[in-house]
Amino acid sequence: MGPQPSPRHPSANRPLAAGLTAVVLGGVLAMLVYGFAPDLPRQIARAALTAINLDPPKPRPAPPPPPAHRQAGASGAAGKMAVAAPVNAAARVAVMPIAAPTVSATGTASQSGAQAAGAGTGAAGGGMGTGSGMGGSGAGAGRKAEKLAGEIADRDYPKAGRALRLGHSVTVLLTIDSDGRVSDCVVRDAGPDPEADAITCRLIRQRFRYRPATNALGQPVESRTGWRQSWFY
Repeated sequence: MGPQPSPRHPSANRPLAAGLTAVVLGGVLAMLVYGFAPDLPRQIARAALTAINLDPPKPRPAPPPPPAHRQAGASGAAGKMAVAAPVNAAARVAVMPIAAPTVSATGTASQSGAQAAGAGTGAAGGGMGTGSGMGGSGAGAGRKAEKLAGEIADRDYPKAGRALRLGHSVTVLLTIDSDGRVSDCVVRDAGPDPEADAITCRLIRQRFRYRPATNALGQPVESRTGWRQSWFY
């Protein structure tokens, strides 16, 4: 008796049976759907086509081009040329005038000041005062002349001219030598009676004595001074 074929294992037929079962069930299901809803397959197909025929999405805009990079070391654009503002070089500058100092002049007053010869201290040796140095006729830095003696009384004038000269005076300019004597007498401010003026100068030269002025070295020098004679008679 020959060998017997081995029986097939039951698990080997399972896939085939499952596939047949699925086919049979699918056919049954299709028949049922077609029988109760014959338009269902058409609606499913239309929905599928609608989903497929949707408008394609709009394309995305292209990105802007990248900025052009300037080559390193390249020069930039030329700037505007600077223009200097106009300057008025001919501007006028106001100059305040400077007043000139007052110039001294000669006068007839007998007081001290810048006059040719006055009864005051004078501005230099030309005055009747002490003067301003050794070169003048005054005493300079030394001592001025001092009257030592000599008087004129009212009785020395004539009675005839009393009414004319009463209450007035005469001013004279004297030159005193280095010995103290009056060498010259000049009427500076005359009185109303010319005869009384002349008598005054004559009596002064005769009677007046002075201690002479001295210079800076103490030496006697000539000087000038004034005398005013008032009349009370």
